[in-house]
Amino acid sequence: MGKNNKKKRKRSLSADSREAAPPTADRTQQTKSKADAGKDKKPNAVKNPLLDKQHAFLYQESISDAERKEFFSDAVPSERRAQLWMDQADLGEELVNRYAWATPDPVAIRILKEFSPLVEVGCGSNAYWCKILREAGVDIVGYDVNVDSGGKIEEGSSKKKKKKKGTTGPSYLKQGGPEVLETEELQKSGRTLFLGYPD
Repeated sequence: MGKNNKKKRKRSLSADSREAAPPTADRTQQTKSKADAGKDKKPNAVKNPLLDKQHAFLYQESISDAERKEFFSDAVPSERRAQLWMDQADLGEELVNRYAWATPDPVAIRILKEFSPLVEVGCGSNAYWCKILREAGVDIVGYDVNVDSGGKIEEGSSKKKKKKKGTTGPSYLKQGGPEVLETEELQKSGRTLFLGYPD
């Protein structure tokens, strides 16, 4: 890559970082209704309910700027920090079960687009990253050993969603684990391996 291309790429990534940054406008801007919030989005923006719900939690009026910026400092009393931690943990379990463990943002989407076509192993039964990336125009297929409940927190989950008999997941979600990478089909596909939340 030439020097000019590197500079352009660097500027592009830093612009992406500004787009992905959480909103910092005044309180009225942060608490827009859902109907108003969609008006500011770019026409081709990908809907990302996981990121939206995380931002809604972080930027609710009951959480101060100091609590967001200095969460682990003495500026936030330990009792308040514990309460916020428990609140986010409760929300987090719900979001993991409904969406994913990790959150795709505009920067990640643009970077992954550069490596397309992709294959995600361990995508979870929601295949959320696959869904978001496909909506952004990325060629991706996802595999999970458990297409019915992979990636979900089962214990303590009160809202277990059962699939109706005879229903199938999206066409880009397939059953399989790391062994699928050795198949002739994937070996010849030229797909880049994507691991969204390896543990």
